[in-house]
Amino acid sequence: MEYLRLNGIPVPKVYGWSSTVSNPVGAEYIILEKLEGTTLGEVWFSLGFDDRYKVIEQLVKLERKLFSLELPASGSIYLPNDLSEDERERSVRFRTHGVEFCMGPMAHYSWWHKGRDLLDCDRGPWSDSTLLLAAVGEREAKWMNRFAKPRLHFERLYREVHKYQKMSPVPHINSLNEYLKLTHCLGYPAENRLSRPILRHPDLQPNNIILSPSLDIVGLIDWQHATCLPLFLAAGIPNNFQNYGDPESERMVQPDRELPPDFKTMSAEQQASVKELYLKRLNHFLYAALTLRHNEEHYEAIFSDGVIIHQRLYTHAGRPWEGDSITLQAELIHAIEHWQDVISSGATKCEKPPIKIPEESARSIMAVFNQQQEMDTMMDEMRKALGVDVYGWVSNEDFASTKEMARNIKAQMIEAADPAEKDGIRHHFPFDDFDEDG
Repeated sequence: MEYLRLNGIPVPKVYGWSSTVSNPVGAEYIILEKLEGTTLGEVWFSLGFDDRYKVIEQLVKLERKLFSLELPASGSIYLPNDLSEDERERSVRFRTHGVEFCMGPMAHYSWWHKGRDLLDCDRGPWSDSTLLLAAVGEREAKWMNRFAKPRLHFERLYREVHKYQKMSPVPHINSLNEYLKLTHCLGYPAENRLSRPILRHPDLQPNNIILSPSLDIVGLIDWQHATCLPLFLAAGIPNNFQNYGDPESERMVQPDRELPPDFKTMSAEQQASVKELYLKRLNHFLYAALTLRHNEEHYEAIFSDGVIIHQRLYTHAGRPWEGDSITLQAELIHAIEHWQDVISSGATKCEKPPIKIPEESARSIMAVFNQQQEMDTMMDEMRKALGVDVYGWVSNEDFASTKEMARNIKAQMIEAADPAEKDGIRHHFPFDDFDEDG
């Protein structure tokens, strides 16, 4: 955060911190300046077009400032004394405004949680993007070989697709090995702008954006787990601003500036649905259009097919295994089938992908993948009906009624199901409590 502050990014001052429990408090802590203002989340749904435009344009301009920072490698930024002696030796030192910093190992929790801190693996920093792509696959392969055991799928609706059987980790280990073969042909050369390390906010959502009464951004908070990644991995519309899956947003159709003329004549339920869709489309369009205007380098990376293939492979190779061995297999198939997009983006020295998946196996994998996608659609519809987000959160005042609605949905599904399916729904309904470790 000191690095950000020195470079003109509005963040709270840090008054004191400890990254270990070896202190009088007996716990890790950080003491920050309290920023005056309100979060964007408090006004997010009430902002009109002009105010929404103003806020999103400020965000895009702040990101442009972040993109302008020259960083020596991918990893996470530290002050030298916050690293161990071994980490300091492997770090890349650099200075800004007279202060020395180190690019050291990845601080993101995905490199440390659930036993990953015990692994002997390469956590960075990296000056070669191909080595970073390989490192994430090697990390997960080592974790799988040491810790993975058969488990039920974490996504409870997927369990029906797999006949409620425990999933073996072996197929995912095999897919990681195939991914590692592929990484030799992935990544961008150092002279390509897509390989340039970029620092972005790790969770740019409305509650982490502090506004003044005049809607000026006065602070960005919650930078824990921040990492510097090559542009081709860092690029993207933040989750709370993107509306992928909607054909209008994906075609970049410009939304109307106002809600439909008959909006006030709609029922409360219709109004909520129409306004939600309107705001999603508007946020997506404004972020992308303003990025094109103020940060063209980022815009071009966001919409590069070759970049998207890299991102999907990196994401699913690095995602902790929770029973899903199909998605990474599907992404490998997609990369092989669209290898020309990888080549045309300037990424690869390989004219052909170094791996093959037999046609019959690919058809079988994609059939299961499509079934899982159908379950995702069903889950989205149930979440919308219940008014819960992807993490299952619901407001305190709606908790009891939402639980009752979920019980009713479960009862209706059991009643409508074939006799052989009833037990599966009864024991694996997605909104019941369950053991996340399978």
